[in-house]
Amino acid sequence: MKKKISPTLLENSGLIIPRKKGSGFYDRFRGRIIFPIFNISSQVIGFGGRVMDDSDPKNAKYLNSPETPVYNKSSSLYGLNKAKDKLREYKTVFIVEGYFDLLALQQHNIINSVATLGTSLTAEHVRLIRGYIGKTGKVILVYDSDDAGLKAAYRSIEIFDKGYVDAKIMVLPDGYDPDSYLFKFGKKSFMDKYKRAKSIMAFLIDFSEKKHGNSIEGKIQIISDMKKPLSAINDSVARSLYVKELAERLGIDESAVLEKVREVYTVSSEQLHKKDALSVSKRREFNKKESRIERHIIAMMLQYPQILPELNKRNILEYFENDTLKSIGQNILFYTDKNGNSGPRVNGGHEIANDINVSEIINLIDDKEKRSIIAALALEEESWQFEGCIKLITQFIEIRRNSRNKSFIEKQIREAEKKNDHKLLLRLLSEKQNMAVLSQKEKMALQSRRIREA
Repeated sequence: MKKKISPTLLENSGLIIPRKKGSGFYDRFRGRIIFPIFNISSQVIGFGGRVMDDSDPKNAKYLNSPETPVYNKSSSLYGLNKAKDKLREYKTVFIVEGYFDLLALQQHNIINSVATLGTSLTAEHVRLIRGYIGKTGKVILVYDSDDAGLKAAYRSIEIFDKGYVDAKIMVLPDGYDPDSYLFKFGKKSFMDKYKRAKSIMAFLIDFSEKKHGNSIEGKIQIISDMKKPLSAINDSVARSLYVKELAERLGIDESAVLEKVREVYTVSSEQLHKKDALSVSKRREFNKKESRIERHIIAMMLQYPQILPELNKRNILEYFENDTLKSIGQNILFYTDKNGNSGPRVNGGHEIANDINVSEIINLIDDKEKRSIIAALALEEESWQFEGCIKLITQFIEIRRNSRNKSFIEKQIREAEKKNDHKLLLRLLSEKQNMAVLSQKEKMALQSRRIREA
């Protein structure tokens, strides 16, 4: 390493991969043409690689850097750093799928163009684009076949509708992609096709008509094809206009089309209601008092790594009841163990760990919810002191132990009641009463200590 860049950093950035057999690493992009991926400020945030020989089906044609704290495929667009000024000027953007397609557009002076990075267009992409073309701007999706355009259309309806962006689909003749078409027919022919680009709904209706024909059976199939796309439109006025257009083109009553659309809309609404109910339940579970204490301990682990050896020694995660927070805690301890950070050093008589790199921990986790929780807890403002942390840990463990003991005794009481074992029942009730008295004394002692410390 001439520039003294650590292998760990190169591995986390996705440039190298550990060998499966033996030690060392190998170049992720070996044997490929490399395309640097820039953010909006023209800083390199990732890389794309295309094979030079695509005869081997085992080799993916394109390979991108993995997700990292600085590179996210769902919110990055290739070429946006070069295109942004022209997007503002023309209020229009051409979106293609490949690096070479984008380079071809740029070479033909169609600068207001970007490419997705091995992923479908997302809501984040649409929000990003709208920031440059505005609400009245146009998005032109360029595809190399009807089938590719069809798949993109189905995926994109709801995204563009919610993003308040006008999108059209431009399909090139079979056998051509934007790269080959431009170099064979030129910019003028390409722009002529752009002028004939269709709205997403018009494209879907045309495709379905061409596929099924205008027989009675064909019309039934067309309505079946269109009911889901129509139900995905949130704007009731736009949905009503498209329903009217479809009814007129098929020569059938508008109410018949509406009835089919409502079928899908009703089912979707019921599913959404169930999903929302589950989400509310999950949030309530997460915000319970017990979970708040566990969140506080996770924040401590992230912000005050000196306490990690003590937490490990006391096996504190075994007392966690929230599975999500427990999993995050395990990831933190795994990270510190993997990176050799949990080995103790001595400072003021206490064992401490090295500082934690939160972005590296986030990079270990695929779950978006967990990544979000870690980021939020790492940023909470808290002043940590070793003695205060020990008190919190001790209190937390005592509460959980008492709770478990109480649950165990209550289970034994229920069993004694079923068996009519009065002698055992009296003893267990006495134990439960003693536990309650002891718990109350501990609470009063803790309150007195807080008053004295205040």
